[in-house]
Amino acid sequence: MQVTGQLTAIHEIESIQDGKYQKQMFAITNQDGYEGREAVYAFELFGDKTSLLSKFSEGDTITVSANIECRYWKDNKYFTTLKAWKIEAAAVEQSEPAESGADPLPF
Repeated sequence: MQVTGQLTAIHEIESIQDGKYQKQMFAITNQDGYEGREAVYAFELFGDKTSLLSKFSEGDTITVSANIECRYWKDNKYFTTLKAWKIEAAAVEQSEPAESGADPLPF
């Protein structure tokens, strides 16, 4: 899956399993929610992927490629994670320049 939006939160890198692994959470928002409402997506970076976020700052518009992963936990509980594996600056759409009033037709 790919999601484009504004980077709204960057959490500190956490060490897990006695420092054996690292993970980092971040969030982006866009207007892709129901009827154009704001939608928030929280992603997780794991291991060496935590370096992917280093060149971005809150407020940047980015495109995130991620996998949706779900894990079973005891007592019939499930946890779903958006595990990011690629982050890039979003392509900025440019509108066509307005005509200067000259008639573009040759006749």
